[in-house]
Amino acid sequence: TPHNPVALRLALADPASTDAVLYLARPCQYVQREQRRNCAVRYWTDARLSFEVIAALNHAVDEGRAEARAQQVALTGFSGGGGAAVLMAAGCTQPVKDYSYINLNRLTGWKGYTQITLNFEMTDTINACQLYIVGEIAIERSIGKEKGYPVNITLVAPDSTRYTETITLPLNVSDKDGTSRTSHGVKEIEWPYRKNIYNKIPGKWSMILTKAGKDEDYSNIIGLGVHCRQEKI
Repeated sequence: TPHNPVALRLALADPASTDAVLYLARPCQYVQREQRRNCAVRYWTDARLSFEVIAALNHAVDEGRAEARAQQVALTGFSGGGGAAVLMAAGCTQPVKDYSYINLNRLTGWKGYTQITLNFEMTDTINACQLYIVGEIAIERSIGKEKGYPVNITLVAPDSTRYTETITLPLNVSDKDGTSRTSHGVKEIEWPYRKNIYNKIPGKWSMILTKAGKDEDYSNIIGLGVHCRQEKI
């Protein structure tokens, strides 16, 4: 815990009085007794910028952003906090505007969710739609899962028609099959789930995802989204 909290003074002096300001301490600062149950010396020594530390900071920012209903976040860090801010920004995914995307808890991933529902628009009934699934995978927790993750997918049309199947969400994709990018322990994947869809039911669709593997560990999946990309003819 700092004797001179410079970052706190910066937060208090922030001139943007109309915006919400969140002062975020490093993990294990300002905690005592039972609150230190998950603290270890390495979190402020050799592991002070480890994946779990950055994930905890990003999770706290996600909660603060949700409470403030903020659309954007500006990160400011001092000294070691500056390095943490850089890694936090590098690990953030900012999907394109027509993505439906959910950030899961970066510490527990999909482990705490029974199902995930994503809503998206398919209004064009003339041009083909390419349906993409995007995911964020915590690499350090996905060792041995190169074959991917079995997932049940149910597509719900605006007229309540349902289409259900089980797929394997890949951990690795080739350039011809999709795109992937790895940054600071997080792999971002965009995978073409369905191509050449000529939609006859325009409106808001839903994609419901549930876990298909009974003994699988889904905690490393920390973000999921869907995107309908229209291909003009």
